[in-house]
Amino acid sequence: MTVRALVVDDQPVVRGNLRLRLERLGCVVAEAEHAAQGLEVFLLRDIRRAGGETDVVVISSKTQDRDEFLREGAIEFLAKPFENFGSLVRKLEPLIQSIAAGTGPST
Repeated sequence: MTVRALVVDDQPVVRGNLRLRLERLGCVVAEAEHAAQGLEVFLLRDIRRAGGETDVVVISSKTQDRDEFLREGAIEFLAKPFENFGSLVRKLEPLIQSIAAGTGPST
């Protein structure tokens, strides 16, 4: 299964680095600069799975909202700032592999 990812961040450098690293893991990546654009890209490019469910990993500096994101269905919450892109990818890689294998949270 192809894992499609949507990276939403206001910093082009962050988006570009995440795109590159996620593509190396086999993801098809779309980008958005802010939440409204992210929702538009999500709907127009049909990021959702065929069954209508989507695995969401939130990477945010708003750690006070962690529990709310998880309650609303995020499968993981990773806090910004992260140490470096390599450490972030090491945390994401097992999730991406399980989703690609069909054994991820929404399967």
